[in-house]
Amino acid sequence: MSTVPVVKVIEKHRLRCVLSDSACEVVGPVTCTDRNPFQAIPAAVRWLMMSESHCPICYAPLEVRDVTPCWDCGANPAEIDHLAHGRHTYAEVRIYGAGIVLCDFCQVDFGSYAAEYFGQGRRALLGQGITFVREIRESKVSKDKYCAVCGRRLAFLRFLANVRERGSENQIV
Repeated sequence: MSTVPVVKVIEKHRLRCVLSDSACEVVGPVTCTDRNPFQAIPAAVRWLMMSESHCPICYAPLEVRDVTPCWDCGANPAEIDHLAHGRHTYAEVRIYGAGIVLCDFCQVDFGSYAAEYFGQGRRALLGQGITFVREIRESKVSKDKYCAVCGRRLAFLRFLANVRERGSENQIV
């Protein structure tokens, strides 16, 4: 089984998710078989991950909120109405080497973020570095934690922390 780096957010709960081309194995009491560890991990592990009480960026307390699949705008209450009326499609993409789920609007708008916000240099390869992974076919409202200070859902904040941690490895030299 070929592996890629371990998902660090799970490590702090003494569980490790090792990804390969065909499976995700959670080393601990449970296993799963999907490549997206945040969406397909068994309930026991999701509970451990959701037990986070503070923002990984600003450390403010988190609140639980209804969200759409988009990690960027999904915490906006207006997006729940957009989801109900089918205004957006959703896809998992890789940006700066990390996976994120975005709606069609946020995929187009993502380039408006300054690369420095993600801990990347000014000349980071954003436009050439967005890779389509898969379409999200069953879009529904779910629960996620939300940071009122950052104005972001926890899924996006984890993505942001992951990309910032990787730092300059995705920059043009």
